[in-house]
Amino acid sequence: MSAQAEPSLSTHKLHLIVVHHGLWGYPSHLSYVEKKLKKKFGDQIEVLNYCGNAGSHTYDGVDTCGERVVGAVLARLSKEDAPRITHLSMIGYSLGGLVLRYAAGLLYAHGIFDATPITDLSSPPRVIPLHFISVATPHAGAFRRSDSRFNRFFNSGAALLASRSGTHMVLRDRDGDDPEFSRLNLDGSSDLTCAADGGPTGRPLLDLMSDPNFPFWQALSAFKTRTAFANTINDRLVNFTTSAIEPVNAYKKEGARWEVVDPKYPSIVHLVDENGEEKNDDEREAGTGDEALAQEGEALAEVAEMVGSTEHGVSQDGLTKLAKAVFNGNGANPKPNASGTTKPSPDAQQKRDPRLYARLLLLPLIIPIGLAVVSVFTALAHARYKFGGGEAKRKKRVALIANAVKKRRVEAVDAAGRGSSSESGSLLETNERAASKSAATKSSGETSSFSQLSKLEAATSGDALVEIRKQIIARLNSLEWTKVHVRISHGRSHAAIVVRYPGFEDVMDYLVDHFDVSP
Repeated sequence: MSAQAEPSLSTHKLHLIVVHHGLWGYPSHLSYVEKKLKKKFGDQIEVLNYCGNAGSHTYDGVDTCGERVVGAVLARLSKEDAPRITHLSMIGYSLGGLVLRYAAGLLYAHGIFDATPITDLSSPPRVIPLHFISVATPHAGAFRRSDSRFNRFFNSGAALLASRSGTHMVLRDRDGDDPEFSRLNLDGSSDLTCAADGGPTGRPLLDLMSDPNFPFWQALSAFKTRTAFANTINDRLVNFTTSAIEPVNAYKKEGARWEVVDPKYPSIVHLVDENGEEKNDDEREAGTGDEALAQEGEALAEVAEMVGSTEHGVSQDGLTKLAKAVFNGNGANPKPNASGTTKPSPDAQQKRDPRLYARLLLLPLIIPIGLAVVSVFTALAHARYKFGGGEAKRKKRVALIANAVKKRRVEAVDAAGRGSSSESGSLLETNERAASKSAATKSSGETSSFSQLSKLEAATSGDALVEIRKQIIARLNSLEWTKVHVRISHGRSHAAIVVRYPGFEDVMDYLVDHFDVSP
């Protein structure tokens, strides 16, 4: 076909939707939303439900997994015998949300994102970023304050048993550091000191990914919309504050009231005041403490709801319910009463699952087998990184990211010289406005998270990591988000939210019904 006869991209639009599962996950975990999207939009979209990070491959790290996704996206964009992709959206579940945020940053660094309409089929592959959607994603990590044995066990266990991905999620890694970054002399990053072994002090990867100086944050700001789905209860893996990108969990405040937003989607809720009016951001944050940010407050309150505990004691009936929540996942969630509060239902407290006792008897056998399987996955992940050129690939990623930062600096200087009016509507202007907002937030009293890491010891302390989480949330909140609060009556809401358990399809129905492919 001649160039004159080629179809115009103003009428030919194909929307690529990249979908990614969570830790230990498989593409089948998101088959429900994939099928719903295809049914609604037909040949207007193409869904890439990425399979290259399935199973134990999710252990390889947010960065490695993200790079694999980028390879698949670039391959599709460059495919000459397939319809041209013009728009891109991303839907990430759990760890998959972090993987896609990293992938978006690399695509941005490659120069793939462009906010201007694509009118020439012969132009290099580039896309207009439309929607970024995370579902139960630990945007600020899954770290728990190290003030109890369980929390210390959780942090150490995640770092040891989930390999590089585990260290990323509990902020125990140093993958946000590199001499290449220190030479950039960025704000808050130019005062690197060295640890005793001569290596750089530690900066977690998730902290780097929230930094407005780097392409990960810039890519996120380039999307037309950003949406975060967050479980308000029953999510043992990813608590509300990190998935909703909120400094506090107002649902755990005493006397908190909520209501269903739309009867069509009974799992979608929002907070209301005593008059039944939806609360604004200031009202949601009022009267809550910093301890909610570190999640242990959420965990204790959630256990109290499940087991019907008093301030200092737990009933035997409550312990049975707690065990049932862990091993069965049914009946663990308190049912809302007529006033929309969260006291446990007396009927639910009386339910018993006879299979529970069989599972308890098998526990001494199940735990060693489970640990053995996880250990094998971890060993495989370490082997893939060590013998598969993991370090060499990391250095290439670092070079790409550093070059993107340098290029953006040059573009900012050039834009300033030409005047802001010439850049109206561009990604650069959008990013600069958002970065200014982030800087204003920081100047209002919040310190750079990286400045907390002047020593390696400080980087591993609970208090320093809590401060990092606060800063990550503040930076991400400098962007506009639509936050969807989910209340699922299943003890494993983290899985139920994407319909890995039947009966809670309304959350993904809500996602698809509110998804559009128009730019």
